[in-house]
Amino acid sequence: MNFSKLIKYHKKNFIIVFFMIVLLQLFQIPYNINLINKRSYEVRMLYSHGKCDKDSYGFITNTLKEFNIVNEFPFIYFKNSPGIYGLLMPHKKKYNSKYVFIVNYAETENNNEKIHNKIFNINETNIDLKRYSLKKRNGNCYFWVRND
Repeated sequence: MNFSKLIKYHKKNFIIVFFMIVLLQLFQIPYNINLINKRSYEVRMLYSHGKCDKDSYGFITNTLKEFNIVNEFPFIYFKNSPGIYGLLMPHKKKYNSKYVFIVNYAETENNNEKIHNKIFNINETNIDLKRYSLKKRNGNCYFWVRND
């Protein structure tokens, strides 16, 4: 085989391998594969969706376990977020207005209306928090249960 042809052949392979290494490093593929293997599903979800920030995945899942809410699904009001219903709600469960989560709602001094006096429109249902008792709070995350 001619030496110049051999160099051209290896030059193409070198360029391809070089770009593959750059792409692997750019998207941190080995690091991400390692994280997926070493971290549990819960830890990855908390990292991606937050405990009581972002979508408040950790607060909601811990509260559902703590209050043993299994057969129904509570209403959730997401402030500045599309929500994570798809991650939390099994397909055949029905909404139950007895339980309400309000997440990422910051009460500020400039806000004259406190959260206890608010009416939220969640999934086309008006939820008046005057009829509910606050059962759990963590920062800007709230869990309410209707007074029956």
